Amino acid sequence: RVQGEIDEDGINALRLGLMACIVDRRYHVVLNLSGVVFLSYMGVGALVERLGQLRTFNGDLKLACLNLQGRRLLRMMGLGHVFDCYDSEASAVKQYQQEAA
Repeated sequence: RVQGEIDEDGINALRLGLMACIVDRRYHVVLNLSGVVFLSYMGVGALVERLGQLRTFNGDLKLACLNLQGRRLLRMMGLGHVFDCYDSEASAVKQYQQEAA
């Protein structure tokens, strides 16, 4: 779960958190963004970077509770189709469960 601003200062924490998932071999990640008040272009770049790394291990990164500003930013950057976005963390987790079945 991410909170605050994913800007120049928050990107490093985001990268480290997602890298910890990779190190722990947790390749199917749901990122709950309900506590995020601002997402920068650089923050989206960090998400794309980690998504690529997760996919090298046949993993994925699903985004949950992305606010309107974040959804618009993804669309403006042409990345609306790159991430699976869900209204709730539970629905993102459920999708992983369905994919595993």
